[in-house]
Amino acid sequence: MIATHVSQYLQTINTTIINLCIAVSLIACMGCGETGELLQADRLERDQALWAKSGPSDYNLEWQSISSHNQSVYRVYVRNGKVESVRLVRPDGKAIALKPAEPEFYSVPGLFRTVREELAQSQLDKPFGQPQGTTVVLTIRSDQAFGYPTLYRRDIFGVDQRMGIDVTRFEPTQAIIPPPDPPR
Repeated sequence: MIATHVSQYLQTINTTIINLCIAVSLIACMGCGETGELLQADRLERDQALWAKSGPSDYNLEWQSISSHNQSVYRVYVRNGKVESVRLVRPDGKAIALKPAEPEFYSVPGLFRTVREELAQSQLDKPFGQPQGTTVVLTIRSDQAFGYPTLYRRDIFGVDQRMGIDVTRFEPTQAIIPPPDPPR
């Protein structure tokens, strides 16, 4: 009788361990091909320090915001560390001028700010407004030379609230900023 209980107990432990291994493997492979490393505060700080030390003050940046419900592409022109122009790239390829209230949000420091805020939100008792205990996975990839994020992903298990940022073009340059396309 005792041997049967011990055998059942060991079988339960083995099943639990196998399920945990499967879960960890799924987390590691989630979105394979487009994920980076798990985001940690010290990693983000190192990347920001590298950007502060090595990042150019003049650059063109193109990035896309990806969510479960939409995708937007932005073209940003930064000169002397200041955002001079933000454009929304339409599906037809036209880049239409935007006048955002916070243009710095679209720059590399703005991307760092977004990722930092997401990291803080993921550590709350109810991350992103979800029930306590919800699993959130944040991943990041960064440029090795300058430190800026090239890819960021947020996945919330059990919820269709995927969010991501992909830097599709980064070009240090002092070139003259081209005029925006007409809105129509």
